[in-house]
Amino acid sequence: MNPPLDAISLENIHAGYHNNTALDSVTTSFKMNSLTAIIGPNGSGKSTLLKVIMGHLPPFQGQIRFPAFSALKEPRTACAYLPQRCDLDHNFPVSVRDVVTMGLWRKIGPFQGITDQLKQQINKALLQVNIEGLENRLVSELSGGQFQRALFARLILEDADIILLDEPFSGIDEKTTHELMQLILGWHKQGKTILAVNHDIELVRQYFPETLFLMKTVVSSGHTKEVLDNLGVALKNKQESALEVLS
Repeated sequence: MNPPLDAISLENIHAGYHNNTALDSVTTSFKMNSLTAIIGPNGSGKSTLLKVIMGHLPPFQGQIRFPAFSALKEPRTACAYLPQRCDLDHNFPVSVRDVVTMGLWRKIGPFQGITDQLKQQINKALLQVNIEGLENRLVSELSGGQFQRALFARLILEDADIILLDEPFSGIDEKTTHELMQLILGWHKQGKTILAVNHDIELVRQYFPETLFLMKTVVSSGHTKEVLDNLGVALKNKQESALEVLS
């Protein structure tokens, strides 16, 4: 039986901002249908890695490939991306329904209208994340948890094969975290490939089979138990403290 193809492959990636290096010689890959947590201290390049994969930040050097999607004219159309909440403008005057409907852009394009069938899909997505009845509210009126649920509803409608999540549980309560984690696990069971930046080591240990430990370069990657059990050794080699990783 052939091993699963890589969904994403990165080779010798150097990237950053205004000549300041955020990723240094990053070589790693993510298998199809993998569920991977990306951990590391603040400033270790975790968010930069997702932006590079999405094509939002061109690397200074290196190659990014999508081997399992090589037949696509633009492989990145297989990806959906949830940025950090701090990167989003919550005060923009759009409704919850408008935000969620953005997840249909691949299906409707810039000019087509919303059919009754698509409206049903929107309502179903709102129901799945437990914000039905809030669709006409402005996003500025939502709590942090409600806003994150709306973004997850948008991801449901995108229905992408690769999902990149940048700190999806930051600043939300335990109940919302649990419910959104169940949604992620459901996507994984459907065969999707998921990468999630996460600071909650216990959440990583409980739910994520694979972990990438990043500190501008790849310190370790593989099965979560092995990566976390060897965290102290890896940190000692990098002369860092465990508290920095957990912050």
